Amino acid sequence: MQRNNLLARILSYKFSLICYFTLGTSHCNPNSNKKDIRKVHPSSVKRKEGFAAGVSQCSHEQDKAVQVIVLLHGLDRNSFDFNVMKAVLQQNFPHAVILALTSVNKYTPAKGKSPTTKLPIVEQAELAYEEIKSDFKSRGKDFSTIPKRLVLVGHSQGGLRAFALIRAFGERLSKETAITIERLITIGTPWKGAPVADHLKDPDKVTALLKRFKDDLEQIEPSYSGKLLRHIFKKDIFCYKIPSCAIAYLFRKFSDIAEGDEWPIKALGVGGAADLRPGSSFINGVASALKDIVVPVTAIAGVARGFDEVFLLSSTNAARWKELDQVYAKIIGGDMHCEHDMLLPVSTQHAEGLKKKDFECLKIYGTCHGNKVGIPVKKGVSELSNAQVIQAVVDTITKTFYHEQNALNATCTGR
Repeated sequence: MQRNNLLARILSYKFSLICYFTLGTSHCNPNSNKKDIRKVHPSSVKRKEGFAAGVSQCSHEQDKAVQVIVLLHGLDRNSFDFNVMKAVLQQNFPHAVILALTSVNKYTPAKGKSPTTKLPIVEQAELAYEEIKSDFKSRGKDFSTIPKRLVLVGHSQGGLRAFALIRAFGERLSKETAITIERLITIGTPWKGAPVADHLKDPDKVTALLKRFKDDLEQIEPSYSGKLLRHIFKKDIFCYKIPSCAIAYLFRKFSDIAEGDEWPIKALGVGGAADLRPGSSFINGVASALKDIVVPVTAIAGVARGFDEVFLLSSTNAARWKELDQVYAKIIGGDMHCEHDMLLPVSTQHAEGLKKKDFECLKIYGTCHGNKVGIPVKKGVSELSNAQVIQAVVDTITKTFYHEQNALNATCTGR
């Protein structure tokens, strides 16, 4: 009996050594399955630094290249918006280089006001290109020559910045850093522009629609009706807090300019915000280029079916809240029945109506665009901290890095 036990232990030890040197430790541990992302917190995952963090120990042919995941935040936001998602990605892809780009962070001291509002999106893409190259250079002189497989993940405007990066700098990145961009994942990205930007044409109309719900909105939080209008108009982003009467005046003043030329807001120096206007030269360029894109796209759209999904509301006013939801949907998407994430309709998040190539659509219900809709929303509701959104990103990256690429159909599925 003792001899059999000793033999079993020897065989188990030899098997462990074989696993370690051929498959890497993560493939040997039967308990190394992915954790439920709902239980993951950024503080529970230590960040890996340096060259070794990006080198996979697996011997499979598809894993010989370094895995790289680059995260691009949205308009007037910061790289730390990705903290929750980044922790989960580090857990699921422990050997990958994961970069949350900081070059256009909000209130960058050297640039003053947020670069995402001031700089055209193409110029933002150039800063992203330079930051990626700089990061690779810091990892050692040989790192840039090692083959790398890259997935870009962009939230809101960050998705368009990533798209511009592919178009304008993709080939240069490939030649200079040995990168192959294998997929673009967008979350809440306005492929056809942000319809809310057009509300600056007639702010009084939107104000009038919500005015009759003022008392209801004040039940959520005192003065919330004004904060919601601020959320819709994005005054501090689009026009540096210029009064609505001045916005209307400026729009009329510039209304006779040629289509595709400077929009009134761009005339105020807000290039990145102006690029998001439906019909802008940048958005028109995106629409014409989507059908020729050489990188597969997965577009994740968030959907909040009403204020009750983002806030705790009184059930006694259910009928009133439903009426408000319909009015708000009409403001956001022009149709009281349209699906949206409290800022952008699904139609723009999925580039509906545009000719597309290798463009996969996913819909995630119960999530909203950001961590605020005028005021902070419920925990886990914002797109970048939502468990289902993060799981969809993990699943898509896993498919990209570990499974054969199949031609994607532009077919939308719901979750």
